[in-house]
Amino acid sequence: GMLHGGKQIHGFLIRSGFQCQSSATITGSLVDFYVKCGNLVGARKAFNQIKEKTMISWSSLILGYAQEGDFVEAMGLFRRLRELNSQIDNFVLSGIIGVFADFALLRQGKQMQALAVKLPSGLETSVANSVVDMYLKCGLVDVAEKCFAVMQSRDVISWTVMITGYGKHGLGKKAVDIFKEMLRHNIEPDDVC
Repeated sequence: GMLHGGKQIHGFLIRSGFQCQSSATITGSLVDFYVKCGNLVGARKAFNQIKEKTMISWSSLILGYAQEGDFVEAMGLFRRLRELNSQIDNFVLSGIIGVFADFALLRQGKQMQALAVKLPSGLETSVANSVVDMYLKCGLVDVAEKCFAVMQSRDVISWTVMITGYGKHGLGKKAVDIFKEMLRHNIEPDDVC
């Protein structure tokens, strides 16, 4: 299948003398490929070959471990990334918080929220959406409402997260009310909302 084909390409690159560590883009793509195929061993091998790791390769591997439920390894990589003084990317934070939400890991999600607030860019919309979603998935509707209320900017995803969260908690009237509020803010519903 796809994994076998990818391994063949990777092997061909090595046999033809291609130095994986010389191209962060190609090796980063290999990391992402292996993660998407669920092969974290291959992803880690490709990652370890990169001399100058990009945020994309870091985030692919961190999120790969987190999505597989290996939070110890994911957080170990995340700490290592922070120790390297790399500017943490909002995509990484949003993804990690999203995974914590899916597994109802509130304490860890709150730690990521605290880190995101301290970033120079502040709590960007994508990260704030993940935070609101996390609180809703953990059953803390009131906390999610407070976070939503103080968001500096909202996109259609922000509104959809609240509508869906209300629906999942049996709060149909609130879901309809917030949908109407979204329309008053001139936010057009998409295929999801």
